[in-house]
Amino acid sequence: MTFHGKETFAAPAETVFARLLDMDFMAGGLSDVVSVDKKSDEEMTCKIRPGFSFLRGTLDVHFRVADKEPPRKATMSISNKGIGVSMAMETTMEVIPSPDGTTCEVIWESQIKELGGLLKSVSKGLIQGAAGKVSADVWAGVHRRMNA
Repeated sequence: MTFHGKETFAAPAETVFARLLDMDFMAGGLSDVVSVDKKSDEEMTCKIRPGFSFLRGTLDVHFRVADKEPPRKATMSISNKGIGVSMAMETTMEVIPSPDGTTCEVIWESQIKELGGLLKSVSKGLIQGAAGKVSADVWAGVHRRMNA
């Protein structure tokens, strides 16, 4: 399953790129976070209590910058595990500056690489809906924090 979108920011590409890869910045914009364990500047694990009926308890969500070409492209590996569920995904982001350099667009794509446990039996439509909501929430948090 693949999800994609485009986000526009009223900030230079270098600033946006740096913040998208800043684990502290990203953790501050996530919903339902119980705790954060920053392992390095490019890796963290968050304990999240998701609000979906088909996921109970908490999930350990691991974020790792897998590849980067500052200030234009980056790939983030995201995996999560909970009681009886697991998922692995990869998100790529390309930051495109405006001609005058004062704004930029981020073109992103997230691909679910693997579903495990009980998630294998959940319908594709339900997973797509949940992933779409999570993506929208994450980008809304990025916009809020970027504009703060």
